[in-house]
Amino acid sequence: MTTTRALAVAALLLALEGQAQAKYGDFLEGITGIAQPVPALGYDIAKTSLVFGMRAGRYLRPRRCPSLAVELDLDYTPLRAEGPTSTGRFDDIVHRLRVMAGVRQSFRFRPGWYSTFRVAAGVDFAFASVPIHVVGVVTHEDESDVGLVVEPSVAVMRNLATYAIGAQLALPTAIHRDGDGDFPFDYTGADVALLFTIGSKL
Repeated sequence: MTTTRALAVAALLLALEGQAQAKYGDFLEGITGIAQPVPALGYDIAKTSLVFGMRAGRYLRPRRCPSLAVELDLDYTPLRAEGPTSTGRFDDIVHRLRVMAGVRQSFRFRPGWYSTFRVAAGVDFAFASVPIHVVGVVTHEDESDVGLVVEPSVAVMRNLATYAIGAQLALPTAIHRDGDGDFPFDYTGADVALLFTIGSKL
């Protein structure tokens, strides 16, 4: 009897979750891929790196497609960087965290397939541990900066049984203007990011 009740409760919760998603159009996505820096405007120190992130939002009219949505985004990149600094040479990881808000528009172009056009903007937190060379002795000093980031992207998604998968091309651009420290946080950094996406179906 206990097992039957548990199964009934589980089925009820799944049904309510499905109704809530259909009614409110909430979605959640995970992304991973690579970011290829565009070496320009002081950004040539950055190298090809992995990207990890999450997208969460809500379609404003979920029963229709095309459909407009609002979203919050969180991206983390252990950015590989190599080049000269004011105290020597840097060859390590710059930790980059981006917190963004944005909008997206989705279009179905064939059964089970849809495309998404998205633009987001927010803040770009960057942190590095910079080596300091003094008379043959190497120490490290923490450097950080907060910049601005804008990211347009386009994705092609395929609905499966209970989720969707797809590929996304993003073109984020970040602006940092702190050139006073030991690490050159004074650049306009653009990337070409190719991302694998898995998330809620539309």
